[in-house]
Amino acid sequence: MKPTYAVFNALAFGIIGLVLIVATVTLLVTGHGLITSLLVGLAWGVLALGILLTVAQVVIPGMLIRWREQLMSSSKVEVNRSIGEGVSRILAISGPKPWESTSARLRVRIYGAIFLVVFIAVGVALVVIVGPLDAAISRHA
Repeated sequence: MKPTYAVFNALAFGIIGLVLIVATVTLLVTGHGLITSLLVGLAWGVLALGILLTVAQVVIPGMLIRWREQLMSSSKVEVNRSIGEGVSRILAISGPKPWESTSARLRVRIYGAIFLVVFIAVGVALVVIVGPLDAAISRHA
């Protein structure tokens, strides 16, 4: 199946929505307020997508580079193409078949590993901040 932005967007919003619902319900059941549960649930949803994509960058960088190149080349939106080309220049993953380049795959792996550490740190911060955030919101409500 050829990747399209519609498929990517559907999967991305599906993952965010699913995690948002599970996290929000879990937080509500454990006694947190509605606003806190929704904010942290949404953050977890976005975080889950970020973690999934960065794990893919570490594990299957060649497939991700090829997928991104196919998305860029099939895009009818100039902004998508120019952003993708900018990312390719920054990571030096351009050329006729960048997914076959060992150095390009290594750069994507390193980028993914760095962001994976960042996303895990944000996840830990979200776990730690739930109580204080709930207390702060309750005080001002």
